[in-house]
Amino acid sequence: MLDILTFCYTATEKRPIAAYSTTPDTPLDLRKQPITAESAANGQLTYLPWLTIFPLEMVRSYGKETIESAPAWHVEPLDDGSILVVCHNDMEWDAGCQDVAEYIGLPSYEEMG
Repeated sequence: MLDILTFCYTATEKRPIAAYSTTPDTPLDLRKQPITAESAANGQLTYLPWLTIFPLEMVRSYGKETIESAPAWHVEPLDDGSILVVCHNDMEWDAGCQDVAEYIGLPSYEEMG
């Protein structure tokens, strides 16, 4: 799945503002999207979802070293300077992203409640 996601992200000539995936238990609350027009303009997210590709602007905003050393299950630098972060591999969805979010300097979804 991660290979497919990174291929799709990097195969486009113009990269998306960000790419992310929430967990199945994340409530569908449109007021709590991880990226808004305002946060994108500032090179930031509103919170850290379970899976995120940080584009270059966000890597600059949060710091390459910080993102790459985050205590996430999977961190993968991409060829264009973007970084893929997957908080955990718990498919029971009991694990959260609080520790990774705090390390990067973002709130987690649980804190947005």
